[in-house]
Amino acid sequence: PNSAAVFRDASAIRCVLSARRTLQEDAAVRLIQQEVRSWIIRRRFRTVVRMVIQRKEQLMLISRWQQKNVRQKQAVRVIENAWRSTLSRRRWHRVIMEARKDPERVRRAQAAAKVAQKQLHKEIQRRRLHAQSSSTSSMRAGSSNSLLGEDYPFNEPTNENNLQFCEESISEKGEKLIKAGTVIKLVEMLTSPTYTEAAYCEHFLTTFTDFMTPMMLFTLLRRRWCVPRPEKIESEANWKQTVLHPIQSCICQVLIMWCEKNFATIVDTPTLRERMVKFVEQDVRKIFSVAATAILEAIENGDQAAETGGFRNTDEYFMFLSQAPPPILPKKVRKAWDRGEDISSLVVGLSDVPPLEVARQLTLIDDNLFRSIRPKECFGQAWNRKGRDRTAPNITATVERFNQVSNWVATELVVERDLRSRVKKLDLMVSWMLACYELQNFHATLQFVTALNSSSVSRLRNTWAEWRKQHRKRADEYDQVCEQLSMLGNFTTYRQLLKEVKPPCIPLIAVALSDFTFLDDGNPDHLVAEDGGELINFQKRRMMGTQLADLFRFQQPYCFQPLSPIQVLLLNGSYLTEKDQYLQSLESEPRDGSKPNEALASSNPLIRSSVDGSVAKR
Repeated sequence: PNSAAVFRDASAIRCVLSARRTLQEDAAVRLIQQEVRSWIIRRRFRTVVRMVIQRKEQLMLISRWQQKNVRQKQAVRVIENAWRSTLSRRRWHRVIMEARKDPERVRRAQAAAKVAQKQLHKEIQRRRLHAQSSSTSSMRAGSSNSLLGEDYPFNEPTNENNLQFCEESISEKGEKLIKAGTVIKLVEMLTSPTYTEAAYCEHFLTTFTDFMTPMMLFTLLRRRWCVPRPEKIESEANWKQTVLHPIQSCICQVLIMWCEKNFATIVDTPTLRERMVKFVEQDVRKIFSVAATAILEAIENGDQAAETGGFRNTDEYFMFLSQAPPPILPKKVRKAWDRGEDISSLVVGLSDVPPLEVARQLTLIDDNLFRSIRPKECFGQAWNRKGRDRTAPNITATVERFNQVSNWVATELVVERDLRSRVKKLDLMVSWMLACYELQNFHATLQFVTALNSSSVSRLRNTWAEWRKQHRKRADEYDQVCEQLSMLGNFTTYRQLLKEVKPPCIPLIAVALSDFTFLDDGNPDHLVAEDGGELINFQKRRMMGTQLADLFRFQQPYCFQPLSPIQVLLLNGSYLTEKDQYLQSLESEPRDGSKPNEALASSNPLIRSSVDGSVAKR
């Protein structure tokens, strides 16, 4: 009995010690888990803060690159103007020297100059008087008396002279689609409870800057809000419920969609945002408090999206940044990067960085330019007109970036004298191209395809033959990508591919611009009514809105960490003109098959390679 009691006591003691040990282990595990979680949170927070700073640096780099291009264009214009003025002075000097020999000719020239000066003065005075007296009836300015005067502009009855419908096109609900109309009638149908075309509001808010200003649209919406009360009315409450409030409810929906779809037009117009907030607080909130709150929230979300690059609030922005994968860098560079050190001295050339990371940085640069494009830049072929740096700055910058990368890639290949080094560079360029294709950056992929198919690079037969011999699998992949982006059938294969792609993606901007050009040339901006007046061709704007929706649905950001040292190398690559590229190609691989000429003139400038950091004479 005593031994049994002792055994029971020992078992109890062991159970107590085991339970105590288990509790201690659980407490230790919980402590370790808490430390790990806090460490992960701190590391994630540091990563997010670093990405915010890096994205700011990326925007500054791209802004400096754009300013540099603008300064270069301005310098070219100054030089051209100075040269023209020099030639003009020389011509006038010759004319004056010849005129001095004939005094009668000088007298006649002075008299003709005085007569021309008087005529010019009279013409200036006439134009000033005409501008002051005439009322500007332009539809784009939208300053007609019925619009800005005291009369309600929406009382005009609908007829063929102010609104036309398509005979064949019918909406999903069985209604005829609007074909053309005046500004007043288009805005009236925009806020009409009876016209229920599903995409009309979206197409209108996307394309309205092509035929009216944002301030004019807001003024019309305010005038539309104040529907005049009829003189003879049976029940005022019934009139408000059936006429007034449905129209005002449509105006609230238009304002919300305007802030969500095209908020940039509000920000770019001075004082428009302040006037809209004042209108909502003073007029809308009295009747529709919920709609007023929704409009103000849409305005705040638009402000946040302008600061964070398309995100509605800061929390959503930080959550997006925390999901970015770590950069792919060599071991030595990665350790320095993790410690927060500057890696500019460690990244001498782009060959030190894996192809996927180079493609990521290229994609971030192109993505920033692509998401900066606004709908108003796509109207009227503004990118081909004079003053495109002002009317279509982002499209112009995107096209210039495309040409810069294509010329840079071709230059890197043709300046290389050694065949083995040139084959190595060609393989590196193709690796970057394939990586961009995998990231759905078709715009950058076409940059490489254009460079590699240029006359100066495609003629390097020895280089291509050696590369295909060494890298057969990659050569097959390269051929497949070229087939996908082929121009045959107006990019038929690419268009089919784009239908299956999900954002984020950077489509071919050149294809979109060609579609816009075809649509703009084939459809007039205005149609002639029966009374001879001009109506805005909204059918053209509807087709344009569909094209813009297909393009802008890909304007979603890529979640990668920007690396400033790599982007600096990508933005500042040196390149030659197409003529010099071809001359360099002839020197690298002469037509007669002889060895390249190494004895180049020492006076030629130097080209520093962004790929491996080497310097080549040109």
